[in-house]
Amino acid sequence: MVECKFYRKCEVAKIFSISESTVVRWVKQGRLPQPIRLGVNRIVWCREEIDHGIDKMKEQDRGFRQRYEPKQR
Repeated sequence: MVECKFYRKCEVAKIFSISESTVVRWVKQGRLPQPIRLGVNRIVWCREEIDHGIDKMKEQDRGFRQRYEPKQR
């Protein structure tokens, strides 16, 4: 059996320097993997999945967004 270490929601928030509510929002948006529910009041993320998510963000979200320019009519 493969052993997996876990992050709690507060740890995931600290890794990304975001709030816990943003962690939940990013999960709903698909930016973070779905958590594992261990009980009524405990959800965790597999460290390997979070690390993979970080690598994915590094590839996709590098640089600055293009400046918004309205369409010419």
